[in-house]
Amino acid sequence: MTLEIKNLSTKCRSISPFDPSDHESKLKANTFWQKRINWPFFGLLNLFDKEKNPQSTEKLNKFNLEEISLSVAEGQILTLVGKSGSGKTTLLRCLAGLEEFTADETTIPKEKGMVFQSGNLFSHLNVTQNIELALLKVQLKSRSEAHQISQSVLKKVHLLHRKDAMPSSLSGGEQQRAAIARALALSPKVIFYDEPTSALDPELCLEIYDLMKELKQTGIIQIVVSHDINVVKKISDKIGVMNDGKLIWFGASSSVKEELLQLNAEEQKYLQYFI
Repeated sequence: MTLEIKNLSTKCRSISPFDPSDHESKLKANTFWQKRINWPFFGLLNLFDKEKNPQSTEKLNKFNLEEISLSVAEGQILTLVGKSGSGKTTLLRCLAGLEEFTADETTIPKEKGMVFQSGNLFSHLNVTQNIELALLKVQLKSRSEAHQISQSVLKKVHLLHRKDAMPSSLSGGEQQRAAIARALALSPKVIFYDEPTSALDPELCLEIYDLMKELKQTGIIQIVVSHDINVVKKISDKIGVMNDGKLIWFGASSSVKEELLQLNAEEQKYLQYFI
């Protein structure tokens, strides 16, 4: 199993293909995403609410993603790095099916999971209920089967002892582990992480890195957007460097030092921070 894209491009960098300030467009947008997403955890309504998302559409439409090609094999971790606004998250969202794009060729598993910066757990549901919701409502599994799966994935992320806890009582690291468990419950072949450790202290970050390394043994492809140098140094098999909507360097993490000379002085200075 391999995730592969050739010459991926986008027409615009935007959260939605509809005007976020228009109520009718919000309804269309909800239908648009429902057809493309097989897990209900994204809190997308806030993204379409201009009051809660003060960034204007014009501000988001800075650039296109241009002719991006990459390949990630089974059990590998790809980390996307680059300065803020370089297109890392936009590319991640394209691969996850949250943005429209064109490409000459795509091989992206349909079974996907996603983990956000803050976990995005439903605050009124406990850990087990958060995990079982999609199993019951999306995959239409029986309650007994959903419960069996939830307990299995909680054990896998070392959180079974907190199965009845509410999100507000969890530490940051526990919330992210719960979010990873929720993604794992749907048996994904690829998991996307959007800066999963940005809000965590160093000790909690190590918990997430250890878990991601464990998941490599299951064959799951993992793609991470991060500014954290430890993600690159400790767990990455491949690295992609984004700049102005382009993938300016892509390759094995072990060959980064040798390949630095391909980049200009400013890009080299940025990438040296990670190695």
